[in-house]
Amino acid sequence: MLALMILHYLPEERVRDWYAEARHLLSPDGTLLVFDVMPDASTPAWRRQHSGPDMWTAWWTALAEEPSTRSLLDERTAALSGLSSAEFVAPAHWHCEAARRAGFTGSTVFHQSAGHALVVCRR
Repeated sequence: MLALMILHYLPEERVRDWYAEARHLLSPDGTLLVFDVMPDASTPAWRRQHSGPDMWTAWWTALAEEPSTRSLLDERTAALSGLSSAEFVAPAHWHCEAARRAGFTGSTVFHQSAGHALVVCRR
């Protein structure tokens, strides 16, 4: 099993390529889990207009206040230094189609909430 939640950092073409690479890395009966920002038409307008921090910003802020995670967050900061997000966000059905085109035999939206989704892809 392979799981990821960083695709919004990559440009569209790289995400397409990544699905093919992930398929290649998985065993023939492997499963790919992708949980990331995947807006859908039912995402409430108030979330798009909300002026406060989004749920991930709030989560990272709370995590930073936890002393036991400080060294891990320092490592993360160093690893991401100089990188910026491509902010490519596609709906879940786009990800299912990209997985299918990369050779996955099945993909489905397992869960969707607040502009995020979990897509499960079978090799």
